[in-house]
Formats: sequence, C-alpha cells, structure tokens
Amino acid sequence: MNTLQYYDYDMEGVGFSPAMAASILGCELIDVHEPNSEAELQRGVGWATFRMKEPSGFIIFTEGDPHYSRMRQSVEKLRGIGMDRLQVVLGYHYRDQCNLDFDEVQIRALAEIGGTLLISCYDVSDGTENRD
Repeated sequence: MNTLQYYDYDMEGVGFSPAMAASILGCELIDVHEPNSEAELQRGVGWATFRMKEPSGFIIFTEGDPHYSRMRQSVEKLRGIGMDRLQVVLGYHYRDQCNLDFDEVQIRALAEIGGTLLISCYDVSDGTENRD
C-alpha cells in the first residue's frame, strides 16, 4: 500500500512571524518558531509548518485541494510579512516501490505559489508504518 502520510507547507523568513501567518491562513500552525524567540534571536528567522491533518481524499495542488487553495490565496500576504522561503513537503509511505507523478496542472500550481518541493519516501515493506 502506497499512501501520502503528511503534506506540509514549511514557511520561513527573516522577521517572518508565524503568529501573523496563522492569522492570515486562519488555522493553527505546528513547529512554530517566532523570530524573536531565544533560539532564533541571533538569526532573526521565524518559521512554521502548515500541516494538512488528513491528506487523502483529494488531488494535491489542484482547486479541489483545500490546503493548496488556502495557501494560494494567502501567499502574497505571507510574503508581505517576511516569508521568503516556502517548501512543500510530502511524506510518502510505500511498499516495494515508490512512484509519484505530477501532471502539468499540478506542476504549474506549485510554480504559481513559488514553492519548492521535497518528497520524503519511507519504505514500510517490513511492516513498520511510523508516521513522521
């Protein structure tokens, strides 16, 4: 069984405020680091992750993908508050062989928001299905 286990948007930037990003996106963010936190005081970088709780049931990077739609509508506002890096992270569990494909609509959609794509594949052929 091959399954998409997680689907995140990682956002980062000098002076980027995850609290403001959460307000713009209208949702709770995970792995939040404000730029003025003790850990980030030297770099002044803030970062956070916008995670889709249940990624199955829709095709990613399409109008039917509520996660992408929300990000697409908000990306300019997020850049306005300091986001200078946006990375889409897909965590994929597979058995035996991992194959992913994206059609031209999905590739254009990713380019439209100016994000990079990271795919993490986890071989669970041995029966382990630890969710990241």
